[in-house]
Amino acid sequence: MKGSRPGISLLDFDILSRALTSAIRESPESDSTVQARELVCLYTGKKSADQNLIAALLHASRAQLDLEASKENRPGKN
Repeated sequence: MKGSRPGISLLDFDILSRALTSAIRESPESDSTVQARELVCLYTGKKSADQNLIAALLHASRAQLDLEASKENRPGKN
């Protein structure tokens, strides 16, 4: 595979990541991989999605959700 970096800007990645994180937060029972694929397809206007970009978005979104969960569970924080 030639290069594994997604071909989008950091700003666009951040926007897609935040959108995916919000979608997962609102519908945790939904398949997050499908949500990520749909977001990437909407963004690119293509019927297929870059698997590396999907994986990176899922990783970033899960990390954000894990961070939020750890902050909520921290004693003494309200």
